[in-house]
Amino acid sequence: MSTLRSEESLKSYNSVHFQNQLNSRLNELKTDMSERPFLWLGIAFLSGFVSNSFPARLLFVVLVRVISWLLGPAILLMGVVKVSDLFFNSHPSERSASTDTGPVIVHPGSTEHSLNG
Repeated sequence: MSTLRSEESLKSYNSVHFQNQLNSRLNELKTDMSERPFLWLGIAFLSGFVSNSFPARLLFVVLVRVISWLLGPAILLMGVVKVSDLFFNSHPSERSASTDTGPVIVHPGSTEHSLNG
């Protein structure tokens, strides 16, 4: 019971501490903006210029193309590794034993469970 209270008090302390940090940083930003308004105006203008020059959809399309270009060989490589694990990690006796049973088909109301049975 005491550990539950200590966890709750720790969570509330962390929440209050985070809110205090957030408020202090926001106040620092406000004072910095009032002291140097032209710097912040320049930053806002530059970010607006960049966002209008390079629309977000264009950047998104480029990002998707790069990711898809990189994922193709990665998926192919993962498939090759998986197939090589299937063939080279199992012993020949295990492979022949696994193919002797044949496919398993279960019919409703039937007691036979394989084609070989």
